[in-house]
Amino acid sequence: MTRPKVAAVVLAAGSSTRMQGSHKLLELVGGLPMVTSAVAAALASGLEPVVVVTGHMAAEVQAVLPEGARVVHNSAHADGLASSLRTALRALPPDLDAVVVSLGDMPFVRARHFEAVVQAWRPGSIVVPVRDGRRGNPVLWSAMFIDEMCDLHGDAGAKQIMVRYPEAVIELPADDDAVLTDVDDADDLERIRQRS
Repeated sequence: MTRPKVAAVVLAAGSSTRMQGSHKLLELVGGLPMVTSAVAAALASGLEPVVVVTGHMAAEVQAVLPEGARVVHNSAHADGLASSLRTALRALPPDLDAVVVSLGDMPFVRARHFEAVVQAWRPGSIVVPVRDGRRGNPVLWSAMFIDEMCDLHGDAGAKQIMVRYPEAVIELPADDDAVLTDVDDADDLERIRQRS
């Protein structure tokens, strides 16, 4: 099989409301802003294009992004995760086989995590990494799901599509918990900093 045409999306538009005044994506983990690491991993995977969606504090987030990412701004980021996903998906070229969606608040995801879901891809599949029985990120979505993903609303994300099409889901065992490690609040950030 020839290598599929796969893009990457990094969602980096959230308002960080649980972070008590700071923007979590700009917080340093391992000496770099969290979002810098997340986008660098997508770029290092070789997927093209890599689309980063900004929202809250867009200029500050964009200023720390590595070169090579295509940045799109979601002016409706307060409407929830689905609006950011829709903004990114609409910025993708039409001839893709799949897209890998990742989150800007997952600083331990590396290029190999992106590469693993692409290697497991089959036409019509959704590839999700699993660790300790829990589904994580990044998730690869076959292009056939993009229209449905664009129809999502609020903060539900695309997990409901996995529920709707269980036969399409490929659960890929992950060899570490990077696929589960994100930052929601100051306590999460402190735990992650202790690991880095």
